[in-house]
Amino acid sequence: MTTTIKNPHITLIPLQEALSTDSERKILLFSVTSRKSELFLPPSPTDFTLKAEYCLEKGEEGVIKIVHNPNITLYCFDFTLRRALFVLTSSARDIYTAPFLYLAQLAYATHVYSVPIELLEEVLLTSTATSATSATSSTSSTSTWYKESNTSLRSEDQIIFLFSTGRCGSTLLCKVMGKIKGVLGLQEPEPFTSLTGLRNAGGATDEDIVKLLRLIVVCHCKPEIHHHANIQKWIFKFQSQVTEYLDLFASAFPTSSRIFMYRNAEGVTKSIGRMMPDLNVEIDPLDHNTALFSGLKWISRDKKYNKDFVAIYWLTTVEKTLKFIRSGIKITSVRYEELVAQTEKTVRKLAEICKIKVDDDDIQNALDAMKTPSQEGTFTVYDHQGLEEAVKEMR
Repeated sequence: MTTTIKNPHITLIPLQEALSTDSERKILLFSVTSRKSELFLPPSPTDFTLKAEYCLEKGEEGVIKIVHNPNITLYCFDFTLRRALFVLTSSARDIYTAPFLYLAQLAYATHVYSVPIELLEEVLLTSTATSATSATSSTSSTSTWYKESNTSLRSEDQIIFLFSTGRCGSTLLCKVMGKIKGVLGLQEPEPFTSLTGLRNAGGATDEDIVKLLRLIVVCHCKPEIHHHANIQKWIFKFQSQVTEYLDLFASAFPTSSRIFMYRNAEGVTKSIGRMMPDLNVEIDPLDHNTALFSGLKWISRDKKYNKDFVAIYWLTTVEKTLKFIRSGIKITSVRYEELVAQTEKTVRKLAEICKIKVDDDDIQNALDAMKTPSQEGTFTVYDHQGLEEAVKEMR
């Protein structure tokens, strides 16, 4: 017995019937009945209350249809069950240009697809996907690790990774660069963030993480995306924790462009204080090199804002990035103050480095983007006071 739902036009069979054999390789489909209201925490398999509905009839075929459907996007991983969760959203919603991709996915998801990670890897990656090039190499491995029929990606040169200290204007920069024709900026695709900690406490090898990084990129560089055509460059903007894997990004995507955006420690501290005045965290002061990325324990937010935590957070991120630069990894650094006070010069400089063609219309669109809040409509606060401070510092 089979049935077909109108969207996404995939042949399905009843869930209980499907799970009678080989359940570990099945793709499961659930409808969303409710979702979490706490937006501060990162995406999780428990974010939705789900109602089991169907199972895709053929796993391999189902993966291809999911990846090719512009309305289905990768949301997060469930490493306990070794599954990737994709969400279905309406084609009327352009979630790709949302201030934070994961918040748009959370808000507008109607269905969730649970796909075995191993099945995704088999269908989307080649057998050499775990082979990483030296982080300082300029040799591309693009032709070997992914299957071109299931992605719009044709070269690692199309990829731009944007790392940062956090609260430093990286969301704004991604938005500004995304105004250039042929450039799509993805704001904080959370599957990348979910990998942090795997390297240390998680027990994953660098080869394991490289394979997952490549899998996430392929899943986002879909063959078709509603509202966006002729994409030539993809910008992946991350939360600051992802800086932990900057060296693995360089190994996995040797000819990609890498940008690190930062802001002085005082500016970051003030910005986070304005956004989360009740933040309080518990850290191990003797373990400052790993406290940022593994082992932070979030506790009650009913106490005063913890400046010591933010200082260690900023210092650890900058320290790690400097270490990567000294090791020979090519990274372009950009100051928040430069973007604010010298927008056109900064955009032209980055466009040249990332091999993006720009014209006067692109520059004007970028300048116009600076006038509107980059995180409008989210739980974060647009830092107008920070903008004023940045301009004063540059003058």
